[in-house]
Amino acid sequence: MRFTKAFRFFCVALISSAAGGVLAQVDGVLQPLISSGENRINAAWQPFAFAKMENKTTFDVRAAEGGRTVVRASAAGGASALMHPLNVQAKDAPMLRWTWNLLKSPVGSDATVKAGDDYGARVYVAFAYDPSKVSAFLRVQYGLIKAIYGQYPPFAALAYIAEPNLPEGTIIDSPYTSRVKMIVVDSAKLPNQWRTFERNVLADYVKAFGAPPVSAISGVAVMSDADNTGGVAEALYGSIRLTAQ
Repeated sequence: MRFTKAFRFFCVALISSAAGGVLAQVDGVLQPLISSGENRINAAWQPFAFAKMENKTTFDVRAAEGGRTVVRASAAGGASALMHPLNVQAKDAPMLRWTWNLLKSPVGSDATVKAGDDYGARVYVAFAYDPSKVSAFLRVQYGLIKAIYGQYPPFAALAYIAEPNLPEGTIIDSPYTSRVKMIVVDSAKLPNQWRTFERNVLADYVKAFGAPPVSAISGVAVMSDADNTGGVAEALYGSIRLTAQ
């Protein structure tokens, strides 16, 4: 089994932070990206960097037009993310809403090929692995990964992406694995504009995978990256919420 950055990210990030501490999954509410009344990223959103990647995405808080405070993500030939561990059933909190301002997509970004698996902006939703709900073959594969990392990776993931080469609404497999479904929400024809997105994660999962999820949402993340293309990715992230309705 091969994994995209989505799977490799969640496989490691839900186990330990960059500082080496254990990250427990959080029951209930997805916390805001920016702490209320403070000029900093909320501690519930953990920075994650790939161990062998020299260039990393930088995340910093800055003021935007209209007095809003937002998170700026900038990547130059590298990748990293902000992640929020969770433990919530999709049926109990299916509505994902967020805003982003795509400033720059990497030249060569292409969701259909491995070399183009970079995006100016994306939001991941990962679903936990439940060994009681899969085949013996998958239990063996996931068991091998647990032996390496000490914890099971997620069973599946949805990746909401900005992809200039595909029309909005397109759902395709990741070029690495069918366990990650890529959903184009922004065709990036008009960069440097704030856009608001609302997705029913449960409905998207059923549409993408053909059946409801068998396990809980285990994490949400934002990532802007350019490590495969060697280009530049940049976006501003505003509010992000996961609610019952």
